[in-house]
Amino acid sequence: MKINQNIYITYQNDLYHSTKTSENMFGYGSVKIKRNTIATLLLIFSLTIIICTGIVSAEEEPTIINNTNTSQTPEPTINTDPTIKTTPTTQTINIKTTNYAAAGTPTFTQQEILNANTWVKNFIEKNKKLPSSVTINKINVNMPSFLKLITTLTLKIKKNDKKNIEYINYGNPKVTPQDTQKTGTMTQAKYLEIAGRIEDYMIRNQKAPPFSSYSPLGKYFGYENLIYTYSKILDNYNTNGQLPASIKIVPWNYVKSYAGKFTIQQTKTAANYLKTYVESNKKLPSSVPITGTDLNGQITNTHITLPAFLKLLTTTTLKIKNNDNTPTTLFNTYKNPTTTPQDTQKTGTMTQAKYIEIAGRIEDYMIRNQKAPPYSSYSPLGKYFGYENLIYTYSKILDNYNTNGQLPASIKIVPWNYVKSYAGKFTIQQTKTAANYLKTYVESNKKLPSSVPITGTDLNGQITNTHITLPAFLKLLTTTTLKIKNNDNTPTTLFNTYKNPTTTPQDTQKTGTMTQAKYIEIAGRIEDYMIRNQKAPPYSSYSPLGKYFGYENLIYTYSKILDTDNPTLPTNVGVYSWNLFCNFLGTFTIQQTTDAATYVKDYVDSEQKLPDIIPMNGSNLQGETVNIQVSLPCFLNLLTSITLKINNNDNTPAELMNYYKNPSAPKDCQRIGYMSLAKYVDIAGRVKDYMDRNHNAPNFSSYSNLGTYFGYENLIYTYSKILDAYSATSKQLPASVEIKLWKAIIDPNGLWRKPVYITCDNIDSDSEDWSMMNSICDYLNNLGLDGFAWGRGPNTHYTILNDNSIPQNALIVDIYGGACAGTIYEMGLSYYKNWKGNLKVFTIFINPPSWDIRKCPTRDIYGRNFLPKAGDDNFSGDILPDWGYNSKGQLVKGLSNPDKYMTKHGYNFLVTSYNVLKISIGIYEQSVL
Repeated sequence: MKINQNIYITYQNDLYHSTKTSENMFGYGSVKIKRNTIATLLLIFSLTIIICTGIVSAEEEPTIINNTNTSQTPEPTINTDPTIKTTPTTQTINIKTTNYAAAGTPTFTQQEILNANTWVKNFIEKNKKLPSSVTINKINVNMPSFLKLITTLTLKIKKNDKKNIEYINYGNPKVTPQDTQKTGTMTQAKYLEIAGRIEDYMIRNQKAPPFSSYSPLGKYFGYENLIYTYSKILDNYNTNGQLPASIKIVPWNYVKSYAGKFTIQQTKTAANYLKTYVESNKKLPSSVPITGTDLNGQITNTHITLPAFLKLLTTTTLKIKNNDNTPTTLFNTYKNPTTTPQDTQKTGTMTQAKYIEIAGRIEDYMIRNQKAPPYSSYSPLGKYFGYENLIYTYSKILDNYNTNGQLPASIKIVPWNYVKSYAGKFTIQQTKTAANYLKTYVESNKKLPSSVPITGTDLNGQITNTHITLPAFLKLLTTTTLKIKNNDNTPTTLFNTYKNPTTTPQDTQKTGTMTQAKYIEIAGRIEDYMIRNQKAPPYSSYSPLGKYFGYENLIYTYSKILDTDNPTLPTNVGVYSWNLFCNFLGTFTIQQTTDAATYVKDYVDSEQKLPDIIPMNGSNLQGETVNIQVSLPCFLNLLTSITLKINNNDNTPAELMNYYKNPSAPKDCQRIGYMSLAKYVDIAGRVKDYMDRNHNAPNFSSYSNLGTYFGYENLIYTYSKILDAYSATSKQLPASVEIKLWKAIIDPNGLWRKPVYITCDNIDSDSEDWSMMNSICDYLNNLGLDGFAWGRGPNTHYTILNDNSIPQNALIVDIYGGACAGTIYEMGLSYYKNWKGNLKVFTIFINPPSWDIRKCPTRDIYGRNFLPKAGDDNFSGDILPDWGYNSKGQLVKGLSNPDKYMTKHGYNFLVTSYNVLKISIGIYEQSVL
C-alpha cells in the first residue's frame, strides 16, 4: 500500500484554545513537512539535540539536559485532541518538549513537597495572600516554581509515580493575573487536565501562567487561585491518602477578603461587644473582635471592619426574621462610606417592621456598591439615619435578641450625637454627692478639679461611675438647683457637649451673702445661656456683689448650695472673691500675729536659724478659728501688714494669701546699729508692695540705713522682734529696733568673719596713706572684723599674694589713686590667678584722682569705654590687647571696658571718693557677703 507522502507534526498550545496551523510558525500551531524534506529536517533536529546536550550554562540552567535523571526522559505522546484534524493516511505525533535541569540540580521527595504544600495552604488561609516563597529542604522556592512542583506532583500521584521531583526555578507571569471563578466544584478529571496544561506551559515558557482558561467555573482561573487550589488538593491527599474526586473552587477575591463564617450566636456576641464599647467610650471601635470559622474550617478569633460588621448585622437580623439559622459567610470587601455620614434622628421608637425594612435596604445597597451607606433615608424619626447610628442600633437589636430570644417588637432610637456625648442620667442625690466632692476638693486644694466623679445611669440603664467635665457639671448644678426649687424630682439627663468658656473668666465678687431669689435667677440665666451656646459662660453679670461672677466661682458656689442634707435650698449663700478663695490662707488678728512673731524671735535666738514653717491660729473663710501652717514668705507679708496696721491705728485682722514664693538669692550685709520707727515702717510698706505686686518675697531691701542689703531672713527676724516688742510693752511700736548682720545672728561665734588685709599705692604722703589704712582697720574692728594695714607702694598688690602668713580665707583690699590698664589686665592672666590662689581680692579706686573705670573719658577705636596704658607703666610692655585714644588724642595701647574685664574674671571693685567711712563700709560689705 502506498503511504501518503505528507507527515503532519502538531504542537498543541494547551493553555489557550488555539488550533492554528502555520507553515512558518514552529512550536505554536501545526507544521506541515513534506516527505522529500523530512530527512534534512531530522538531521538538523538531531544535530541540535547533540549540540544542546553538551552545553552547560549557569544562566540558562532550566534548559540543560540532565542525562543521569531518568525521571525527565521525554515520552512522545499521540495527540487525541479532537480539534486536530487527521486522516487515515496521516500519521500525527504530539512531541512534548521538556526543559531539563543541569547535573546536580536538587530534587525533592514527594513528602517534602506535601509538607511545604500544607504550610502554603495554611499561610494563604491565615494571611489572605500568597507567601513570597516556601522553604523546602533548606531551599527557598518561589511561588511560580512551587506551582510547577505541585501540579507535577498531582499528576505523578495520579500515575502512581513515586519518583522525586527536580527543582527548577520559574519566573512570575508576564501579564497581570486575572481570576473570574465562581464558587463551585471541579471534578478530578478537570483539575488533572488543567494541571497537565500548566505543566506543559511552564516547561515551554519558563514562567508561570497568569491564568488557565480551561475551568468550567469562569473564563479566568487566576495564577494565585491555581496555587491555592492545588495546595488544597494535595493537602486533602496528604490527609486522606488519595486525590479528591472533586475540589471546591472559590474566587480568589473571596480568598483574599474572606472574613469568616459566623453563626447567629457569634454575631450576637460581637454585637454585645460593640454596644458595650459604644456606651462606655461614646464612639465606635476601630474594628470588631469576633469568633468565626476560617477558610480551613477552623474556629478562630478575628477582627472585622465596621462596614463588614454592618453587613453582618443586617444580614443576621434578616436571617433571624426569616427563621434562617445558617451561618453567614462574610467578606472584608466593604468600604467605608464615600460621603460624610449624617445623622438627624430624633429620640423615639422604631417598629420591627421598619428596622427589618431598613436592614434589607442596607444589605441590598452594600451588595450592589460594596461599601457602607453614609445613612439610610427611610427612618420615620429623621431624614438621615447615620452610618454610625445604624451600626449601634442593629447591635442593640441583636443584643436584645441575645437576651430575650426573639427580635424586639420595637427599638429605641437616639441621635448619634446623643450617644457620642451622653454623660449620664443623674438623680438629685447623685448630683448633691458630686457637689459635696467638688466643694471639699476646692476647699482643700484651692482650685477646681479637672473633672468631677459622679455616679449615674448609662445609656444601657446601668448604674455606673463616670467623670463629667466642669462645663457639664455647671449645667447639671444649675438644672438641679432649678428642679429642686420647682419640686421636680426627676433625674437630669446630661451631655458632655458643653465647652469651656471661650473668653477668659473674670471674677470681681466681694465677700457677702446672696439671697435664694438671686441665685435662682442666675441659675436660670446660666442654663439658658448654655443650652443656646453649648458652652459655659465666662461669668454672670447679674450678681449684686460685683460686676463679674466668674465661671470657677459659679461652679464652687452652686456646689455649696447643693452640698446640704436638707431637702430644701438654703435661703442664702456666702460668696467670696474667687481669687481670695483660691489663695486664701487665713485671717489673723494683731494678737495672733504678735504671738507668732514672739515664737519666731525666740526660735532664732535659740536655734540660730529660722523655723521651716510657722504654726498659727487664725480664721478660715467661714470665720472659724483654726490652726494654720504659714510659710516664711507669707509670714513676712503678714508681719509687714500688721506693722503697717498698728502704725495706722488699724486694729482689724489681716487677710493673708498663700501665693507668696521664696526669694531666689537672698543676701545681707547689715551693720550693727539702730533703725528708727520711721525707717522700718517705710521699709515694711515697700516690702509689702513688692510682695503684693510680684507674689514673691524680696531677696533684700535696699532702703536700710545700715547697709546696702537688708536680707530676706533678716527682715523676718527684725519684724518679729518689732512685733514681739509691741506685744511686750504698752501696745506701741518701738521707737527703734537694733539691727545686726544676719550671719552674726545665726553664727554669734564669728566663724563667718574674714580677716581683711589692706594695701595701697602711693596716693598721698606715706603718713597720710598709712593713716587712712589704719582708720579703715579701726572701723572694721568696731564692726567685729579683723582688719590689718599690710603695706604701701606700687607693687604691694603683688607682693602680698606671696605672703604665706596670710590665711587663704582672707580678703585682700587694694586701694589705688589711679587706674592702671596693665595692672587690671594682669589680674586676668593665669600667673596672677595662680599667685592669688583662694584669696579674695577687692579693688578700690579713689576718684579723684583715679578715673572711674566704668566711664573713662577716652574711647577705643570702636567707640567703647577705654583705659589707655598708664604713662608710668614700665612693666606691661606690649601685652595690652586693645587700641584706643588717650586724653591727648594719640592712638595707644590699652584695655577696652576695664570694668567688664574685672567682672568677667571674678573681681569686685568700688569706685568712691576719698572718704574713709564709705571705703570702710564698702570693705565691710565685701567681707560679709
